[in-house]
This record gives sequence, structure tokens and C-alpha cells, in this order.
Amino acid sequence: MDLDKRDIIQRVPNGKRRVIIRKTSNIGKYTINIRFPLKNIVNIKLIKATFSHKEESIDNDYITLHIDNLSRIESENRSNIFENSFAVLDFNKNLKNSANENIYIYSNTYEENNDIVYYCPPISLSSFKIKLYDGDNIVNYINTFKLELEVERLSDRRT
Repeated sequence: MDLDKRDIIQRVPNGKRRVIIRKTSNIGKYTINIRFPLKNIVNIKLIKATFSHKEESIDNDYITLHIDNLSRIESENRSNIFENSFAVLDFNKNLKNSANENIYIYSNTYEENNDIVYYCPPISLSSFKIKLYDGDNIVNYINTFKLELEVERLSDRRT
């Protein structure tokens, strides 16, 4: 069940595109369709990703982010959850909301991890197929996920 969904594509001053996805859901697997497909992509950079939940029974130090066609991390062990993932969101902090509930926050930024994937030849995308893993399992509890990507297309490069 989708509780909230927003996705925005905006042009930033340097000519690159920003893709901002915010989703509140009780599942960790979904597809975000892009109204106007992104063509001739040469690289995609993770600017910032945050994941939060209130489940006290979950005790994990990280959330693994998989996005189809954005595999960045490779591993010798094919059964490893990190294999073909795009990024890992590390446990960042635990806060209390106004109802005195614990909020567990995981994050990843470009400044911390330099998560970027390059394409040669360039690719095109009309959707982002996202999977969030808590350990070895796809997330199956209410969460809020926010993802900000910077997309550079072939036409954005200056010659």
C-alpha cells in the first residue's frame, strides 16, 4: 500500500537533472515511473538518500539500496546482499518525534561515499525500480524513503 508518493525532476543550473523521490510505504520494493524518460545518461550520482522508520524490533546498522540498472557495488560472493546494489545507507541517529516515538534514521550522501555510476555507452531510463533491504530481507514495515540523484546526460557535457 502506498501512503504517499512524490517524484520530481528538475533542471539545475549546471545543466544536469535532479531526480527527487520521496515515498512513504509499508513495503521496500516499488517502481517510480518518470513522466519524461531520461535519455543518453552518462552518469548518475547519489546526492543524498535517507530512510527512516519507527520499528523498535529492527536492529540493523544499515539499509541496502538496489535500483535496477544502477548497480555499483560488486562482490565475489553472489549471494551477498551487497552484490549489484547501488548504495548502503548507514544508521545515522535515533530521534524522538512529538509523540515521543523513536525514529530510526539511516543516510548516505555523496560527500561521505562518492556513490556514482558511469555508463558507456549511455543508457535511457523511464523508471526507477527500487528495492530496500534490511539485512537479507526486503523491508516490510512502514518507512519513509527520500532519494536525490543527479543525472548527467550526454547533451549536458560541454565540448
